[in-house]
Amino acid sequence: METTPSLPALQAFAGQELEWVKPKRPKNHYVLQASDGQIVATLDRGKKSATGATATGNYTLQRQGFWRQRIVVESAQDHAQAVFAGKTLTVPSGETITCEKVRMLSSERVWKDASGAPLLSVRPSNWKATAKVVIEPAGATLPELSLLVLLAQFRVVLAREDEEAAVAASVVSTAAVH
Repeated sequence: METTPSLPALQAFAGQELEWVKPKRPKNHYVLQASDGQIVATLDRGKKSATGATATGNYTLQRQGFWRQRIVVESAQDHAQAVFAGKTLTVPSGETITCEKVRMLSSERVWKDASGAPLLSVRPSNWKATAKVVIEPAGATLPELSLLVLLAQFRVVLAREDEEAAVAASVVSTAAVH
């Protein structure tokens, strides 16, 4: 797989809290930063998809479907696809990774392998499309770690966009009633 030399390997940050932040410019650009400010991944949201970059490669992420939505993550290097639907990510090897809520009324999620070992913990902000991420020890050995980290943030961005659209629709419908 082709590498992106300007970014450090995600595995080097296992056990550390990383944070997805949104710089002021460009508008839909997000960076995953270590505590020292070092950028370890990027995600750029376009109109219909997003592109992400890590040390191990570049990916395209796209939400598809209406009633049965799914997210397809495609590697720019070998065009291998992973598909996230419901709570399950199926990676190109056929293995599955699940995404579960940590607590009932929490937005925090943990991604687990088939044996139930935690791979990645994600705690989204309540106010913006950012999140704190911890790569768990089992996640550091995962070949699909890059696509998992990018997918987790893409889901945070999509959730924020969906919330904003719902609020805008309710404001419009409320204004129409009055």
